[in-house]
Amino acid sequence: MTSKNSTRIDWRAVYRRLPITRLVLGISEIEAAAAARVSLRTYRKWEAGHDRPTNTGILAFAYAYDVSLDWLANGECSWLLDRLAAKNAPAERAAYLRTDGQGLTG
Repeated sequence: MTSKNSTRIDWRAVYRRLPITRLVLGISEIEAAAAARVSLRTYRKWEAGHDRPTNTGILAFAYAYDVSLDWLANGECSWLLDRLAAKNAPAERAAYLRTDGQGLTG
């Protein structure tokens, strides 16, 4: 039974966030699949939107790479902005991105 207040995950958005996450992390599909404990073929199906990721797989992937579940499930972007800022920007720019990048929810 679902309540009126329950949040539904938009899996199509999760599919689009997986390759973005890989690019930010600088990892291959093979590495992502290994972290999620699935075959490369299964992982590719996830990214293509042909198969829904398992909860266990998404949790394993998130844990292995310290990825925010809020980012994967809901598009909350502070994790993404922090990672990008750490890789590409000085500290002042990182603070700016965290405060003014609120619309980047993918």
